[in-house]
Amino acid sequence: MKLFDLLRPECIKPGIEFPDKNAAIREIAILARKSLPLRDIDEEKIFQGLQQREKIGSTGFGNGIAIPHCRLDAVRDFVVGILTVPNGVDFEAMDGQKVHVIVFIVAPARESEAGRRNC
Repeated sequence: MKLFDLLRPECIKPGIEFPDKNAAIREIAILARKSLPLRDIDEEKIFQGLQQREKIGSTGFGNGIAIPHCRLDAVRDFVVGILTVPNGVDFEAMDGQKVHVIVFIVAPARESEAGRRNC
């Protein structure tokens, strides 16, 4: 499975600005719900899933990139989206730099469990 094949055109949003990380995650939940696989998933559920993952540790990896992601039981197919943030947003990245590119993933919980069993 290639990342490009999972990227949803309706989940691409260039040139957006956020006051903070929380606002960015909220927008990701709104954008993700626009995809066909997530249209019946509550936006708040997506937001909470992303927030819970961030509590484990920031998904701001450095070099201006963050990859927020979560697994949800009700999700049947992967959804990947991209946002660009020209002025950057503080995502508590490992290198302390602002994030300018956000690639998000909302994945089915069942796929993740299967992957663990095969590792």
